[in-house]
Amino acid sequence: MKFLKITLLTIILSSINTFAQLENRWTLNDFEELEMLDDNNEIVNVKHFKTTEVVTPVILDPEDKYKLNQDIIYLPTQVTKTIRIDADSDYSFDKEAKVSYIKSKEADLNFMLTKKGLVVSVENSDIRIEKMIDKNNVFFTMKDSIFNDGLYTLHLSNGKTIELNVADFNTIK
Repeated sequence: MKFLKITLLTIILSSINTFAQLENRWTLNDFEELEMLDDNNEIVNVKHFKTTEVVTPVILDPEDKYKLNQDIIYLPTQVTKTIRIDADSDYSFDKEAKVSYIKSKEADLNFMLTKKGLVVSVENSDIRIEKMIDKNNVFFTMKDSIFNDGLYTLHLSNGKTIELNVADFNTIK
């Protein structure tokens, strides 16, 4: 009986350890109050709430199969950001957008949800967005905002591209 208890405990602990190492996940919530211009060119206080979820999946190196200490391979980091904006004093948000992309090693993306749309910028000041193309191959420039759901390709000045998926882009009111 004692052997059975020890065996079950070992199996449970090893399975928990195995499942815990499948990915590296963290979440960040960011809240800030900004001043923006409304449709009448008046300054209004706006609440900007951003939730960032970053997942880095990991796998074990297939060449190290059956070895005691296997090498870990980190897969590309997947970033999902949910951005909400509230321009008035009620309890609901006025606009919401959910954006997901594979993070580039050279630069990360910043998003600002405005009343007119979603503005995309690069966090690294040395790199900029050259052009933004949507799934219908309609050309956008950096000054334009994203207004609809869809798959966008961002071409950066360093020659890299980032696939950007915009989902749940809506006005709640």
